[in-house]
Amino acid sequence: MLRRVFGNQTSLSELHDWTKNKDMFADTRSLGTFFDNADYPRILSLNNGDVSLLKNTLVFMLTYLGIPSVYYGTEQYLDGGGDPYNKEALWLHGYNTSSDMYNFMRRMNLVRLQTQLYKHGFHEHTYKDNFYSYTNNGIATSIVTNVGSHGSNFTARVYLSYDYDTYLCNILAMPTAECYRVDITNAISVPITNGLPVVLMPTTQIKSWML
Repeated sequence: MLRRVFGNQTSLSELHDWTKNKDMFADTRSLGTFFDNADYPRILSLNNGDVSLLKNTLVFMLTYLGIPSVYYGTEQYLDGGGDPYNKEALWLHGYNTSSDMYNFMRRMNLVRLQTQLYKHGFHEHTYKDNFYSYTNNGIATSIVTNVGSHGSNFTARVYLSYDYDTYLCNILAMPTAECYRVDITNAISVPITNGLPVVLMPTTQIKSWML
């Protein structure tokens, strides 16, 4: 499903249809989730190397219920197609630990570890043709899209359970202050640019290690 939605850019309604079936399982948190493995072409080979789509895939997988499995080399932008190109030697790519993707994944893994958001459930907020938003019950609110880096910028209007005048900041943009105020209708308007995902947390929960 993740490969279709973020690799082939099929409808985001697939996320809605898939997540509403989570109650079919006794314990969703014990299920494994993945989008790349040794049996299929890497997702970057499906979406013409669109890193924005890859980041959205990772955000959803790392904030959804279950045990995420990231295929080696994702942090190095490996984009091999069918076998054997999806099994490239990692050491040929230099183990870059300063790239944007490496640091993106480091931040997401750190947030997952420190907040243990996967223990706090999953609640869908909004799904539209161009974005899908959900929360881990007050820990983090995520907005993912599959318009890609070449898609049109837009504003996502998301209705939340936070009180009026609460400020939420995008932890993926830090240390830049990219924060939004919950209005009188208990909603926020978040600009989505270059097809990038957004992960929001209340300012009261922002820690120094996130900066």
